[in-house]
Amino acid sequence: MAVRFLEDLAADEDFKGLAIVGITDGLYFRDGIGLMAGALDRYGYESPAQRSSYVLHRAASKVFAFMDDAYRLSALVQRLDPGWRPGTRGPCNDVWKVSVKETGRQTWLWPRIETDARLRERARAVWMPGASRRPPPTAEVIARTRAATKVAVARIRARGGDVIFVRPPSSPELRTSEDAWMPRALGWDPLIATARVEGIHFDDFSSMQGLDIPEFSHLSRACARVFTDAYVRVIAERLPRVALRADAPPALTPADCRPLPR
Repeated sequence: MAVRFLEDLAADEDFKGLAIVGITDGLYFRDGIGLMAGALDRYGYESPAQRSSYVLHRAASKVFAFMDDAYRLSALVQRLDPGWRPGTRGPCNDVWKVSVKETGRQTWLWPRIETDARLRERARAVWMPGASRRPPPTAEVIARTRAATKVAVARIRARGGDVIFVRPPSSPELRTSEDAWMPRALGWDPLIATARVEGIHFDDFSSMQGLDIPEFSHLSRACARVFTDAYVRVIAERLPRVALRADAPPALTPADCRPLPR
C-alpha cells in the first residue's frame, strides 16, 4: 500500500517532527506500494557505488548539460509506434515527461506542458482513461488502509511527532472520474476521522480554488507556489508547532498564478 511510506517513517525512532502527507485517494487506497516503490529500498540501503554516482552527478550537473532520460533516442524510438506488441500498453501510451527537478529535489510541472498544446493533450489523454478504467478498491483494501494509517499516526505521535494530510487540487474534468472511483465520503473523510489526524482538502478553502492545472492533474509552477502558501498557512493555524514569521508577506492568491520568469 502507499501507506507503507508513512509506516516506514513511523518505524523510524529518530523521527519526532511533522510529517506532511500529500495524497490522492486513487494512489493511497490500493494494494502494493505503487509509484516510487524503489525509494524505500534505496532509503534503507545505498551502496557505495550508488552514493558516489549520485554525488558525482550532482557536482557535474552544475557544469555540464546531460541528456534528459525522457528524451534519449532509445526512449523516443519506443514512442513512434504504439502497435509493436498489440494489446499491450507501451511507452507510446504513457505521459512522456511531466516534471522537472532542481538541485534540492524541488519538483515542478515541466514548463512545456504549460506551453505545448500537443504535450499537454497527450498527458490529459493518459490521465482521463486511467482514472476511470481501474476497478475501485475493495472494502477490505479501504479498511486495511485506514487501520494502517491510524497505527502509523499513533506511533509518530507517541514519541512527540505529528502528522497532517493534504489533498492537492485536481481539475473538475479529472475530479469527476476520481470521485466515481473513490468518493470523498468513502475515502478522505473516514480516513481523517479514523486516524484522528488533521486534514487539509483543497475543496474546503477558497484560497485553493481556481488554480491552473494545465494537464488536469498537476499545478502549474506559479500556482504550486500559491497552493503551498495556502496550505502552510492553514498548518500554522491548526498546529502549534508551526508558526508564521512575524515578517511573513501577505498571503498569495490565485491572482498570483502568473508564469514565473525562467
